[in-house]
Amino acid sequence: MMRKDNPADLASRGVNPEGLANSALWWHGPSFLCMIKNHWPQQNQTELSVDEKVLSELKPKSPFNTTTVTTNDIFNALFETVSTLSEIVNIISYCFRFLF
Repeated sequence: MMRKDNPADLASRGVNPEGLANSALWWHGPSFLCMIKNHWPQQNQTELSVDEKVLSELKPKSPFNTTTVTTNDIFNALFETVSTLSEIVNIISYCFRFLF
C-alpha cells in the first residue's frame, strides 16, 4: 500500500488529533477500497536484497520440537505405595504439619 493511502501512516507522520478527527482517510480508509478489486492501484513488487553475510549467519531450522518431562520421584513413590486417596491426604497433611 502506498504511504499516501495508508491511514496508519497519518499517526506516524505526526498528524495532530484534530487532523485525524477531520481526516476522511483516517475514518473511511483509502477510497479505492470501495471499488472492485480489479480497479485497485497496482503495487510494484520490489525484491528485497539480502546481504550474503546475513544469510551466512542464519541458523538452520530444526524440523522437530522436543519436550522434556520431569517427574518427582517422591510423589511417584507415594502414589505407588499407598492404595487409597485418604491415606495420601493423611500423609501429605502430616508432612505439612511437620514443615509448617
